[in-house]
Amino acid sequence: MPNFAQSAFGESFECLESSKMHTWVNIFFSLLKNMALHQVVARLPKLAQYPASLLMIPSQVVTQVATLNTLQKEKVNHRLKTQPPVPDFMEKMIAAHESGKMSYHQLEENSQILIGAGSETTATLLSGLVWLLLKHPRVYDKLATEIRTMFERPEDITMISVNECRYLLACIEETLRIYPPSPQPHPRIIPPGGATVDNEFLPEGTFVSIPIYAASNSPKNWTNPEEFAPEGWIGEDARFENDKRDASQPFQYGPRNCIGRNLAYVEMKIIMSRLLWHFDVMNATDYNWMDQRVFAVWEKSPLWYK
Repeated sequence: MPNFAQSAFGESFECLESSKMHTWVNIFFSLLKNMALHQVVARLPKLAQYPASLLMIPSQVVTQVATLNTLQKEKVNHRLKTQPPVPDFMEKMIAAHESGKMSYHQLEENSQILIGAGSETTATLLSGLVWLLLKHPRVYDKLATEIRTMFERPEDITMISVNECRYLLACIEETLRIYPPSPQPHPRIIPPGGATVDNEFLPEGTFVSIPIYAASNSPKNWTNPEEFAPEGWIGEDARFENDKRDASQPFQYGPRNCIGRNLAYVEMKIIMSRLLWHFDVMNATDYNWMDQRVFAVWEKSPLWYK
């Protein structure tokens, strides 16, 4: 979260200094949860939608939306008046705004997406990876050895050098398969005139989607899908040579896939490399941490380790 805020706005949200999650992210997750509930309500008969929304969606959502809008307006206005010492994502958007290509409202909305999508999902994946490593000491030792052999000093860990860590990438890919940060189906709408999907004609206006979690954990696509085995991604275990690795699409697929994919990989590689270079991590969670509910994203419980 602090890293992404720095990249987006040129300043940190100081989460590490305060040991607290920033209000922006707390509210954003709450709204994501209620967004999922709203999608359920929207699929009910018209007469049932209003009473169902009263029962399912908390009344404080309106207040949370107002607070989030105020926070993002403050951040955007502050950034418009300042110039960070290093380039950030807002710099390009501000240039587009000043040239008339992007409205102020679009500037606000995109800043919200940057922070929400760039912090919650990456933190989810890293938490899942740490948990899986602690549950599989063999994999943990192999990854720690790769990182500590590859880098003599922490200063050697850069966005370029981390790409040499093959096993690290394999661990990330396997975690994305088992525990995709955004596991719910992302709907698409059949265009005018209809379309044929999997040899079946679907009329225009039909909502279609692929259940990401089911596809990446199905025995039809994976050998022993419940096993955490990064070796399958780098050809080091013949048991997994027939796995359908294209079935794992945590960033979606096609022209509307996640635009932050490459940045997410760099962040995850650098953070995990620094964590395992500096620390010997031990599990301190005495329950199945991955036993979680999903509301657009995973509803994570605290992950304790030492």
